Amino acid sequence: MAADISGWVVLYGETDSRLNVRFMHGCFAKNDEMTVPLMWNLADRWDLPDAIIGHAVLTEKEEGLYADCYLNEDNRAKSFREEIASNPPIAFTFFANKLQYAKRRRCKILQSGYIHIIGFEFNPKKVVLKSSKIEQINIKEMGIYGDKGTEGNVAAAAE
Repeated sequence: MAADISGWVVLYGETDSRLNVRFMHGCFAKNDEMTVPLMWNLADRWDLPDAIIGHAVLTEKEEGLYADCYLNEDNRAKSFREEIASNPPIAFTFFANKLQYAKRRRCKILQSGYIHIIGFEFNPKKVVLKSSKIEQINIKEMGIYGDKGTEGNVAAAAE
């Protein structure tokens, strides 16, 4: 089954300018092949039953951490599908803990961590990790038909 949404959560070597943290290669290796909850907005209370709209399967690759996201078949996920038909997400956000850093002169280097929850960012001004990006939205699979009516990238989904 093809993922509903997929893309890069983080690329290694990138610096989170807001937190002044650089992501070392392999820092999320513990998340390889792990399934984590998927939320529409990380500002939601994740402990509420309807906060979760699906799950993400994380894969560590040479370049960074990649996510294949699968949406539930409930009303909240349906609302999310309707929202992204006109306003597709542009990046991932995540909640992580058990972070271990090495201090450097200019920034902290994240050596390892553990991602617990994945979410989406819709506002380009709020995207912290510039290389975190949604690469694919399966428009046909999700029943969202634009002018093209086929699978496509985020730009195609927004058309």
